[in-house]
Amino acid sequence: MHTPPTGFRIVLSALLILAGLWLTIGGALLIMAGGGIGTAIAGATTIGAGWAYLRHPAAGVALLFLTIAVAAIATIRALGFDAWALLPIAGLPGLFGLIMLISAIRRRATRLMLIAGIVVAVGGLTLWLVRPPQAPAGAGAPAPDSDWPLYGRSPDGSRRAPDRQITPANVGALEIAWSYRTGETYPGSTPSFEATPIRIGDRLVFCTPDDDVIALDPVTGRQVWRHDVGIDGALRGNARCRGVSYHRSATAGACAERILIGTMDARLIALDLRDGKLCRGFGRGGQVDLTEGLGPIPAGMYTETSPPAVIGDIVVLGGGVKDGVMVDGASGVIRAFDAIDGHLVWAWDLAHPQGRRADGIFTRGTPNAWAPIGIDPALGQFLVPLGSSTPDFVGTHRSAASNRYATSLVAIDARTGRERWHFQTVHHDLWDYDLSSPPLLVDWPAGGRNIPAAIFATKTGAVFVLDRRTGTPLTRVIERPVPRSDFPGESAAPTQPLSIDMPALGRQRISGADIWGTTPFDQLWCRIAFYSARYEGPFTPPSVGGSITVPSSTGGVNWGGLSYDPERRLVLANWGNLAVRTHLIDKGETGAPPAPIAALPGVQPDAGIRHAALPQIFLSPLGIPCTRPPFGEIGAIDLKTRRLAWSRPLGTMRDSGPFGLRSGLAIPMGVPNMGGTITTAGGLTFVGATQDAYLRAFATADGRELWRARLPAGAQATPISYSAGGRQYVVIAAGGSALLQSKPGDWVIAFALPKR
Repeated sequence: MHTPPTGFRIVLSALLILAGLWLTIGGALLIMAGGGIGTAIAGATTIGAGWAYLRHPAAGVALLFLTIAVAAIATIRALGFDAWALLPIAGLPGLFGLIMLISAIRRRATRLMLIAGIVVAVGGLTLWLVRPPQAPAGAGAPAPDSDWPLYGRSPDGSRRAPDRQITPANVGALEIAWSYRTGETYPGSTPSFEATPIRIGDRLVFCTPDDDVIALDPVTGRQVWRHDVGIDGALRGNARCRGVSYHRSATAGACAERILIGTMDARLIALDLRDGKLCRGFGRGGQVDLTEGLGPIPAGMYTETSPPAVIGDIVVLGGGVKDGVMVDGASGVIRAFDAIDGHLVWAWDLAHPQGRRADGIFTRGTPNAWAPIGIDPALGQFLVPLGSSTPDFVGTHRSAASNRYATSLVAIDARTGRERWHFQTVHHDLWDYDLSSPPLLVDWPAGGRNIPAAIFATKTGAVFVLDRRTGTPLTRVIERPVPRSDFPGESAAPTQPLSIDMPALGRQRISGADIWGTTPFDQLWCRIAFYSARYEGPFTPPSVGGSITVPSSTGGVNWGGLSYDPERRLVLANWGNLAVRTHLIDKGETGAPPAPIAALPGVQPDAGIRHAALPQIFLSPLGIPCTRPPFGEIGAIDLKTRRLAWSRPLGTMRDSGPFGLRSGLAIPMGVPNMGGTITTAGGLTFVGATQDAYLRAFATADGRELWRARLPAGAQATPISYSAGGRQYVVIAAGGSALLQSKPGDWVIAFALPKR
């Protein structure tokens, strides 16, 4: 029976009809872009529901919920039951439908009962989602002293602490033992405090984003000394430092124990571990100028952000070259210096792999090694992860040497600087898939014996296992065909290496069903953008019309790398699932991008070639990723089965939300992350890394989240663990990240069990 419409019903009907028109028109654009007809049909039925509700409320409500149900069923058929995938379908539309239903009910008691039921259901679900992890608390036995003397703790890079005082049974009792603030502030910008401290005896040493080196008492957190290396404030756009290194010598006198740091203004500096003063016998007054042999380079174009690698008395560095600025950038040469007096021992220039130099200048524009370099003292070699060539997204200008070595792991003899082998993970890299972390060194059982192996993960999420003696894969690697480039003059590689015996970390392929939004409206925008761009699966090349890359240049696995639990033979990692949309821009005869485009954040001018590049995280107008959650995960690979032992979303949306606002909702959806994991002999895996400001502990065996601590700033760093004075400590830098836009700060925080 027709009932006269009230003013409230008229408003609801009008809103529903307008939403239906939006979906219908957008659905038509989606069809034109190559998408399906489902959105247009849903828009038409939504218009019908709005019209019906105006005259027959029950019919309008029924038609709206039927539309939601059909869309939900289609999503479940495509993706399985995924609550996040169902959010844009059932979230806002379902809430609107419930408002319509409540307003259509005439009996006040029935209406109140329905409202109460909804409140109880939503409240219960929220409490369940944000519940804190629970773990029984207990005291641990006194812990023997242990150090963390290297970036990866030991030469194998396993980031494995031998300490057992903190266990799954008592981790819930962890509390702040001490905290320290560096005092560095960055008005108007966010630094990237990515430092992993090292602990040697009674010194805990780390670097700030501005390369100040600080030593603390590892038990109390009291500052022992601080050395300001004198960075020019104009270089703060590059402010980051992942760590320092330690060298000990029996012949160096006052600086027998020294700290080595590579700085953002391209210096290698040696400091006395005892007092933080310059080791005057090193280089010129305690430092080596790393710009020598590089030719003219603009300030800030060549930086050191990772700790030097040390074997014996040899210290080795690569260097970071700013992406996308020019073709003829600084050289990616790998150099070794004497750790005592700082003289150049050897240089590996990939255009002259036997160590030769051309006219005193190292070959410019070659792939560089900005990531930490792996050390293999047992075989006397450095394992160097090389990045892509610059510019990152156009390869028409690249040399044969660059194409041969870019995005490769290279083994270099520690004594001579000669190349022993290299293994390329991406051919003719057009996606900025730099190798961004050092390998993990393990013994690999094969044929009844152990083979020295290197395991490393890439931004593509691929995991490779190589014989460290030869670079030969120990698990199957095949070449798979990939899409060809449609860019004039570009010769994309026809195949790419695929590691088929090891699990891939992160989402490897997406479809229209994976395109997401918090509402039907931003999801529709994302789907139109997706179908309007080029996407043909992994390694879809960049194009002028725009292309989608999954996994993106943020990872897969980024510089956080891998850690290892040898008792369980589990490899731990955290990874991302974000997509990137890349446009190539014709600069024309002017040699510069058009002014409106040049002003956009993230534009790479690529001086020296005709095209610039604009790579952007694939976000909706709300600033939310266009691909469905989880956006970040953590997991463990079982080396016995070569399968994922477990994986789960990492992080909550508490410190993220639409338009860059912090939602405050601790809902575990999995968020973007930067930083790495560590494991302990007590059976725990600790990780910060996430966009929300937490340090977390997981049970290494099965991935249960056992504990998390709220931090005053984002912790885009890798923690460490050591024991001193009978207590085991877990220490992490919490200072935020410019890339993740996490909360900035200047904290170093230590956690421990309560004192007995």
